[in-house]
Amino acid sequence: RAEPTDDLMTGLALAEADGDRLSEIELTAVAGLILFAGHETTSNMIGLSLLHLRANPDQIELLDANPELWPNAVEELLRFDPTLRSDPRTALQDFELAGQQIKKGQNIVVMTQLANRDHRRLPDADTLRVDRDDPAPLTFGHGIHYCLGAALARAELRTALPRLLDALRDYRIDHDGTEWCESLSLRGPNRLPLTRSQVEPAKSPRNPPCARIAPTSPLPCDRENGKRGEATSCRKRSSRSSGCSVSTRSGSSYPSS
Repeated sequence: RAEPTDDLMTGLALAEADGDRLSEIELTAVAGLILFAGHETTSNMIGLSLLHLRANPDQIELLDANPELWPNAVEELLRFDPTLRSDPRTALQDFELAGQQIKKGQNIVVMTQLANRDHRRLPDADTLRVDRDDPAPLTFGHGIHYCLGAALARAELRTALPRLLDALRDYRIDHDGTEWCESLSLRGPNRLPLTRSQVEPAKSPRNPPCARIAPTSPLPCDRENGKRGEATSCRKRSSRSSGCSVSTRSGSSYPSS
């Protein structure tokens, strides 16, 4: 407020309704929400998606042959391994669920990743299929609690993932060097080391026209949680491959051919 600039936080700080402005505590809370909900969850999903696509090369081949599947692939990746593992709620009234009595005022935790893999709906729920009919992930919640940033997150994933696969091509992941975020509610790699072969870019890009924003089984490396992510670093290993250390929290980089 003392030194306003043309940015989002200045807009929030100067916003006024009937003579009332956000307090410093409220501004701090909003800034934290923007950083967490608007950045960390999506960056985690990018890292998780790269991991699962590499573990299922047939799905990468399917996307190469059918780039129009990318919007559906993003929905399937959001279903298969969501970064937000649980969602807390408070019961507004007494009710019974699956034989369990829930009392008004009790705290409830919705396990999103379990709901996304309900075998009563999807018999092969533990299989990643980018061409799955109607993945319908519950990752963004439901009803009045539906995530306000869902459209932005989808747009970011539909834009970033095809371009990353185009740039990285036949990449390999160093599972021993992968470091995971230490959280009960969030899942994702803080640091994702990978190498890529020096292959000429594909003549037909993976990015379909609709990528311009059209309206779990644990991994082996899951067993070892590392420290928080380090700054992104990159180095040449040989004339045939490049070494890259991608930090999904602070950004990513890879060497040019």
